[in-house]
Amino acid sequence: MSKHLKPKLSFAVSCYNKSKYIRRCLDSLAITSYDVSVIDDNSTDNSYDIISEYAFKHERLDKNHGVSHVRNKQIDECKSDYIIFLDGDDFVVPHQDLTNVLNGAELYIAPYYFLPGNRKSSILVNEMISNRRQMSSVIVNIKALKKYDIRFNEKLKNLEDLEFIHRLFKVTKPIYIDIPYYTYNKNESGKRIRNSTESRIKLNIILDK
Repeated sequence: MSKHLKPKLSFAVSCYNKSKYIRRCLDSLAITSYDVSVIDDNSTDNSYDIISEYAFKHERLDKNHGVSHVRNKQIDECKSDYIIFLDGDDFVVPHQDLTNVLNGAELYIAPYYFLPGNRKSSILVNEMISNRRQMSSVIVNIKALKKYDIRFNEKLKNLEDLEFIHRLFKVTKPIYIDIPYYTYNKNESGKRIRNSTESRIKLNIILDK
């Protein structure tokens, strides 16, 4: 990639029944210069009504397919050089232009803010090279996904993000950038990893592959 040509970056937002949070997510993206696309996975609340108020490229699926299907569709439709997958209840924070540090590498990782429950203050999380990262703290080169034929596993009902990141880390080395650009908003609307014996077993199987 030419040093004189800045790469294009897309935020790909997936939403399912996030009407309580999606406006904050989209408002935070509206003040950025990045490409933004939003797919609503056939929400049963008024999430898509809110999404439709924004000028971003958006779509509502005719039935609920699951987040892995949504993200694979976003990979296929992405016209940018890099993609960041963002859940509809998370949000971007003010930061410098990320495209200034993207120089053609296949994979980047960054610290992020963690907002637990309904607390007002967030915590800075820096996991460095751990493959147990939050999906949105990973910036992926679209050409690398096609090169290594890496997609989200649509058969998985949970832990699909960790499985995807684990496969990425096996084929390419991430570059760390010290720019916490988003907040992971953990709330009651449904994060898929549960602190149960079954989930821990599944996670260990994924990370041992």
